[in-house]
Amino acid sequence: MGYKRIPAAIHNFGHSFASLMNYHDDEYIIDILARMVPKLPESELSIKFPGGKIEPPREMPKPLLDSVAYYDQHLPRHLSNEGVSPDCITEVRLVVTSSRRGLCY
Repeated sequence: MGYKRIPAAIHNFGHSFASLMNYHDDEYIIDILARMVPKLPESELSIKFPGGKIEPPREMPKPLLDSVAYYDQHLPRHLSNEGVSPDCITEVRLVVTSSRRGLCY
């Protein structure tokens, strides 16, 4: 495994989560986030993997919870496909904010 692959693997994971290919119950997850995030404290939502913990804690729409659960299960396979050993990664955190032009980082 090359360490240069780790940032690329995490980058691709985040872009997949925020892409228009990520939809559940006929709703795009990015649209759900675009509605929710500006209303949150500090206009920021964080999702930690593994475990799929969403912060700040609050009631979340079912499609978002379903998507986070899917991506949580998919993370080890995604990392392996990218040439990264899942055992080398302790945490992946996706942060969605509306304060930086709606960026996911």
